[in-house]
Amino acid sequence: MSRGWSKHALVREMAADVLHELMPVAPAGEAPVELTGWRDHSGALRRAVAVYANGWRIDIRLSPRGEVTSTKATIRLVARGGQG
Repeated sequence: MSRGWSKHALVREMAADVLHELMPVAPAGEAPVELTGWRDHSGALRRAVAVYANGWRIDIRLSPRGEVTSTKATIRLVARGGQG
C-alpha cells in the first residue's frame, strides 16, 4: 500500500447495502465475510476490500474526498472432479 496508509478492519454489516449498490455480487443485505480498509495520513478512507463467502472480492478505491474513483470485482472459482 502507499506510504503512510494504515490498515483497519471495517464494520461489515454497516457497509453491506453500500457495497451492494456499487457491485451487486451477493444478495442485497448480505455482509461480506471480511472487510478491510486503508486510511491515508489524514484519516481519509482511500481503499476498501470486501471478500464474500460466494468467492467474490470487491476492491474499491476512493479519492481523498471520499468519492469512488474505481471498483474491481474478481471471483475465485474452485473446480472439483466429476464422477466417472
